[in-house]
Amino acid sequence: MQLRVDDVLQCMKSRCKDELAAIPTIYEEELLKLRDREWNYDTHQLIEHIPTFYSCKDQLYNERHKLIPALPTTVEDIIVDGE
Repeated sequence: MQLRVDDVLQCMKSRCKDELAAIPTIYEEELLKLRDREWNYDTHQLIEHIPTFYSCKDQLYNERHKLIPALPTTVEDIIVDGE
């Protein structure tokens, strides 16, 4: 079961790196994919073991920030032409 949960989380992380959609939206879309499958005991167990958004959001945002850096917060943080 843990391997399947890890696969779902890896898919979420991959989408966070590759897409510009909001991270909560990506999380919800991946959960909807699981809910749209044939509902059986295995699907039920998988859904129960998926972490909540709040428990995995830091991981997802860290994946996004690997490719898209945070915006500067002060004027001193802005670098123009290497100056």
